[in-house]
Amino acid sequence: MNRELNIPFSAMSKPALAEKCQELTDELERARGGLSDSMGRNAELRYSNTKLVRVQRKAKGVVDRKSKELIRRSAWSSVLSNFVALGIVVPASLQSGEFTPFLLLSGVTSAVLTPLQTYLQKRNEEI
Repeated sequence: MNRELNIPFSAMSKPALAEKCQELTDELERARGGLSDSMGRNAELRYSNTKLVRVQRKAKGVVDRKSKELIRRSAWSSVLSNFVALGIVVPASLQSGEFTPFLLLSGVTSAVLTPLQTYLQKRNEEI
């Protein structure tokens, strides 16, 4: 007897209805099991290479040690990248005759403002 036909449940006999109900229950359990296994594997993969660290909550307006290190690294990288860029732009602009003091002012200002902007961002964030 083919159970794949679209027979209304009201026309089915009690044994056939019970069998259909059991099939649907088994299918549901397989789907739930597959879903929970998949979620478990994803969570396991996601957290297998992570380390949980408890940090102290910081108040807004306070810059902690980690943030200061980040700001210091940001300052150095900003200063270095801007002075390297100025080392390329200034000779090129002198060669072409388009040198203006604005180029120097722009590079120095950018080198100073980037770490200042990072400091302000870290000071205003709240963990």
